[in-house]
Amino acid sequence: MTFYSFILYLLLLSGCGCFMPSGDFREVEFSAGLCEGTCPQFSITINETGASTYVAGMFNDREGTFTTVIKPAQFDSLKYFIAKADLNSLPDTYATQATDMPSYQIKVSFPGGTTKTIDDYGPAGPRALQELYGFIFSLRETQDWK
Repeated sequence: MTFYSFILYLLLLSGCGCFMPSGDFREVEFSAGLCEGTCPQFSITINETGASTYVAGMFNDREGTFTTVIKPAQFDSLKYFIAKADLNSLPDTYATQATDMPSYQIKVSFPGGTTKTIDDYGPAGPRALQELYGFIFSLRETQDWK
């Protein structure tokens, strides 16, 4: 392989997303706090097997504690959104200047024992983090919580 072919090969690989951080995790803990209005208050904990607990507080379709195993397609999507957000590259806190907004906290425990916790008031984090939040919000409606 010539030098130029090798460089072209590396450029093609870098463009395919092959170097995206891993979305593997040991546990994800997400909580959404109340706001001045009707923002849903809940927490979801998901472990590496997909076993999950959803604690629904005020302003959800129902209140209580529910469990399920996340469906494989959504579990893979969760890993994708975690990888896309590249949590370890982000600051630990975000805040908007507005008042009476919800607070979100996400804590991800990674293989190898490291963890990343982000507290986000507003929310004010970057788009990829917002997409991760949105996906976790959707799990409340797309899973068979018992």
